Amino acid sequence: MNSKNTRFNHREFQCQLSYGELAGMIWGNPSNCNNNPVLALHGWLDNANSFAPMAPFLLDVTPEIVAVDLPGHGHSQHRAPGSRYHLVDYVFDICEVIEQLKWEQMTLIGHSLGAGIACLLAVARPDRIRQLILIDGIGPLSSPSYQVAQQLKQSLSMHLRLHSRLSQQSYPDWDTLIKRRANAGDLSNRSAELIVQRNAEDNHNKITWKADPRLKLLSPFYMDEQQVLECLLQIQIPVCLIKAQHGLLAKRPNTAARIAAIPDITVIELPGGHHLHMDSPESVADRIIRFLN
Repeated sequence: MNSKNTRFNHREFQCQLSYGELAGMIWGNPSNCNNNPVLALHGWLDNANSFAPMAPFLLDVTPEIVAVDLPGHGHSQHRAPGSRYHLVDYVFDICEVIEQLKWEQMTLIGHSLGAGIACLLAVARPDRIRQLILIDGIGPLSSPSYQVAQQLKQSLSMHLRLHSRLSQQSYPDWDTLIKRRANAGDLSNRSAELIVQRNAEDNHNKITWKADPRLKLLSPFYMDEQQVLECLLQIQIPVCLIKAQHGLLAKRPNTAARIAAIPDITVIELPGGHHLHMDSPESVADRIIRFLN
């Protein structure tokens, strides 16, 4: 693994979208970008660096991998004051990225939140996406219809208390923040360090998060489960779901029904937690390569 990571260094990626500047990371050779390139979408409060451990192994089957920092994450610009972070807005953002990359077709990889976005993209733009790879995520979060009113109230209350509730906490050193991120996400310190490197900064000897605090606010609306299933039924491309034995999907009662809803899906269960693509990158990459081949 170390030799591959040394050999394949990344380049920074920037593009101007309608909301602002979006950043990311690129591995591989863009001159071959029409030969099944890969677009990778990270999870909530992660960033493009979450694909750094796995990306070098995937260059055996794709000439180029672009991993984006979703708006408000990593090096990407925050949304304008007064704006919100809604799941569907990410779908529009990534559609703009696809247009700027000028890829005719691609493989889409999504982890967690990125998997939810990827599923909606596969429904909205089936002409541009050749295959879909989901890592411990399948479709967007949902909530029962009877909770809609209460969720709207809670979300509005959080937004009104934004400035007093979500001030950026500072940490005395990098190690403290890395350990906190590792404990919160049940991932290794090395994986947490990669996320922290791109999501935090040193401000006058105090370490603070760069990620937009508004990302922590409750969404005013989720789809209900039937709406999610209807979207999954419309995915007409091959899908590979990599499910962590000790991840989030293993704990969710709707996982089996969501898997059954996708017409063409291969399910692979691997040891590890929610960030298994970071903690066990070679094993996850090997299964992805088998699927792509």
